[in-house]
Amino acid sequence: MRSVRVFVLGVVGLVAAFLIPAVQGYLLSAMAISPLVLLVVGQFWLPYSKRIIQVWFNPIVLELDAELISPEPGTPFGRLNGKNLTYSLFKQWHEFEIVTHRFWLLAGIGLSSLAAVWLISLIKESLSLGFGYYYVSCFTWTFVISLAMRWIFERRMLRLEGVSMGSFSAKTYTKPAYRQILYHFVDPEGHYRGGCLDSVFCDESDDMTIIFYDENNPDRSIPASALMFHKLVWKEKETSQNDLAPRRPE
Repeated sequence: MRSVRVFVLGVVGLVAAFLIPAVQGYLLSAMAISPLVLLVVGQFWLPYSKRIIQVWFNPIVLELDAELISPEPGTPFGRLNGKNLTYSLFKQWHEFEIVTHRFWLLAGIGLSSLAAVWLISLIKESLSLGFGYYYVSCFTWTFVISLAMRWIFERRMLRLEGVSMGSFSAKTYTKPAYRQILYHFVDPEGHYRGGCLDSVFCDESDDMTIIFYDENNPDRSIPASALMFHKLVWKEKETSQNDLAPRRPE
């Protein structure tokens, strides 16, 4: 739905540029530079609220035929951020670092925006010369601005304080180049939450994901598996030299 609104906005902008020649150059230049502006806004106006998060891994209990079965130690339950989850990982806190990801895609958005501004400066004096460019750029701009808006969306959602763990799955989508991420989790009140989100990238070798949600409105959430410009990195516990040194008996 968001992409449809963006496409409509782009069409309205191009139509206005044709009907109002006096502001054509300014309007098209503003549209062209807008993806780069969104990248800058996301980087400086919407910084992380936290770079390290802690997630409590609850013990997993299986239920078969109304009978609760505790898992055996060493049994893998799923895969999260490239790591197999085993019994020993539960009943404890784990730390993850939020890092910016896919700089090449961010660079592509910025360079595309600057290239569009440069092309507009060359052809803005001739509508007939730029007609083909306007037609093609409408679809290109829609895709690029959608990625830039996704960058802003992720930066805002990663500021949410609610953190949980849940399952997810991915399936093909009617939208070109996108996958649909289906996920669910349980909020602190025990209510079932979740939804679906589109993403160009998805690691389908995982079947568990960390979920950020609004504590005041748990339906407002995003799974880490659907992030396009960020990723979570396990923070392994390091053993200090003091822990390795032998202790004197008291």
